[in-house]
Amino acid sequence: MVTRNLDVEDGIVNGCFGKIANIVTKTKDGIATVQMLGLQLDNLNPGQKHRKKVQGEEDVLVYIERSEENLRKGAVRRQFPIKLAYACTAHKVQGMTMQSAVVSLKKIFEPGMAYIALSRTTSLNGLHFMDFDDKKIYADPEITASLHTMRRAPVEEIMPLLQHVGTKVLL
Repeated sequence: MVTRNLDVEDGIVNGCFGKIANIVTKTKDGIATVQMLGLQLDNLNPGQKHRKKVQGEEDVLVYIERSEENLRKGAVRRQFPIKLAYACTAHKVQGMTMQSAVVSLKKIFEPGMAYIALSRTTSLNGLHFMDFDDKKIYADPEITASLHTMRRAPVEEIMPLLQHVGTKVLL
């Protein structure tokens, strides 16, 4: 999983998932150092600007380089902004869409968290449960109370958002 926003416009952001598929090294004075990592992202849309950085490679890998972070007392940390991730929290997947997911409701502690976790897949076939507990699926009590106080509006009373008034042909 990518752990930093590397290129927001290009979609390489904190939380992108993929696999390391290529390691690009450079040898200097007989010592090989890693220059870039080629990532095969789970989603093929991000990373268009970061492809084909390696001459002769005919792949769809997204190449990333080390990033630098200035620490206290003049120290600099240089590392690849990725980490091994077999799982992630409901907070991390908010806004993502996946083909499939295994969801555990064991540690749900806020209203709406279960909804976030359960609504990430594109179909019910891709949704798999662990630790299912229907008591963990709940809304904020204030929202529930507000819904009970709202007046029901019959469909006939709602003004249509779009009315068809006829067809005009403009030449």
